[in-house]
Amino acid sequence: MGNFRAYAAMVALFAAVLNAALVIGVFGPVSLLTGLEVIPEADAGVLLGPAMVLAATLALFAMLLSRIRIPPDEQRVAVGGALAAGVVAGVVYLVVGGLGYAWARSDPLAGFLFVGRQAALPYVFLAAAIAAVVMFLDTLVLASRVGERGRPRWPWEHDGP
Repeated sequence: MGNFRAYAAMVALFAAVLNAALVIGVFGPVSLLTGLEVIPEADAGVLLGPAMVLAATLALFAMLLSRIRIPPDEQRVAVGGALAAGVVAGVVYLVVGGLGYAWARSDPLAGFLFVGRQAALPYVFLAAAIAAVVMFLDTLVLASRVGERGRPRWPWEHDGP
């Protein structure tokens, strides 16, 4: 069980890094193709967007780590959990953006308006969808390891015919 938890924690870490990389990698081309800025407010600063992505990724990472406690024999592909992770990541993305913008402007109303404008852009939905796909893939990897002992082996490493 200890080996599985270490394995699951490492898979969660790689999945979180994959999520951040995919979000960053998708936002650029979508911005170029649609002509929409990720954060159109010039007074938001350069750190608000990365902070929003980081917060959504950390929320996903926390949800990925919560699966470590599930015993290896009970690991299943969780479509509902993946959808929930997407919703949570999207909400965290928006909330951190609203709080950060309100703090930068010293105006809580500006934070609410920022959230409303961000919710109308495709980026929050992309961040949520990517988080859902990454969570689904994580559950798929963990569920496929059920009953397996040790590291994966090449065909010539197996004993017997």
